[in-house]
Amino acid sequence: MNNDVIKNKIKKLFALSKSPNEHEAMAALEKAEQLLKEYSLSKDDVLITQQEVKGTVRLSSWRAVIIDAINWLNGTVSVRTSDGKYIFYGSDIAVTMSAEMFKYLEKSIERIARQSIRKNAKLPYRNAFKYGAAKNIHVRIHDMGKNVRWFDREERSKVLWAYIKGKLSVKSEKVTVSALSNKAYTKGFDAGNAIHLNRQANGSKIQQLAE
Repeated sequence: MNNDVIKNKIKKLFALSKSPNEHEAMAALEKAEQLLKEYSLSKDDVLITQQEVKGTVRLSSWRAVIIDAINWLNGTVSVRTSDGKYIFYGSDIAVTMSAEMFKYLEKSIERIARQSIRKNAKLPYRNAFKYGAAKNIHVRIHDMGKNVRWFDREERSKVLWAYIKGKLSVKSEKVTVSALSNKAYTKGFDAGNAIHLNRQANGSKIQQLAE
């Protein structure tokens, strides 16, 4: 049987193990644990999923800023591949949220930079503007999520990193920020207020990240 099919079956059994019907819940849990053993899988192998999104080959400091805020908010962690893609790890819902947030916020910052910066502006100025916009989003996401208590962020991060390091050879990348134009940074930070955070991955044409 296909490995993904088995994982989905076990995942459904774990969901069923939370049933208010004690007999049904116990039977589902026992079956899930039996299948884990039979297919040499761990619970993390089943409950931790991943989703990949496009990035850039060169490490981008402003993208790293929004990635950090997104992971913090949704309880995911991410790694960058050698060709610049980002892979989010976490629960099904969390990785979908993180991937959709990243794509939306990245496009929004690129769009607002095109609208706000003159065409002949140099790359350092453009990057400083985008970094400012990303920092604005970072601050607002933390303000928005600081009262969320539905999971322990530190513990979730430890579990996910332990899982990833057991599967991959992860090389840490140091994000360095060159001297920024204060004018461009401030302009970008102010422009970041125009980027709405009221979108989330819900499958509709009008998406919402969070209220």
